[in-house]
Amino acid sequence: MARLEIVNHCSSEVFRKDGKSAIFVAAHLSNWEVPAVVVVQLGIPVSGIYTPLQNPWLNRMLLKARAAIGCGLIPREGGLRILIQELGKGRSIGLLVDQRVDAGEPVPFFGHDMLTSTTPATLALRYDYDLIPIRVERTAPARFRVTLYPPVTVPERATDKHQRSVQMTYEINKLFEEWIRAQPHEWLCTKRRWAKDATPG
Repeated sequence: MARLEIVNHCSSEVFRKDGKSAIFVAAHLSNWEVPAVVVVQLGIPVSGIYTPLQNPWLNRMLLKARAAIGCGLIPREGGLRILIQELGKGRSIGLLVDQRVDAGEPVPFFGHDMLTSTTPATLALRYDYDLIPIRVERTAPARFRVTLYPPVTVPERATDKHQRSVQMTYEINKLFEEWIRAQPHEWLCTKRRWAKDATPG
């Protein structure tokens, strides 16, 4: 596709024929629907979590537009159970995990411990799947570069899986910080993540 530039720094098994599933994570940068387009183009069956819009008419319009992408769609409410079912079918999972959550682990983000979802890392560790960050950048009007990064890993050492999932989530947050600092105008943060008097680290 002429509008998309794909840069793949990842050698995960997910790209091989009959390779096992993976967990993809991205941020609300540029056009955050584009990473799913790329994953589908690479021949990987993938399902993504989405938050239904409160307006039912707009929600149906959005679902119709997203259907053209070719990925599965999982509503956020009750999503974990469905996520596990999708993984059981051999599908990969895509999640956007840069927004505020009401339940999670305190993980550093721009110098402050913020409640952050560890679900991607927890799933990757539980099922021994690669946790692959994807960055999307706007290069020109309606033109994008999508970069697939090497899987996130942390030393096993003596820590349990819970601590490893927190460490992996911290590595994801560090990547997100790097991407946002490079293009702050491209980041959409719809919920307040810091106190009004907080100073970014």
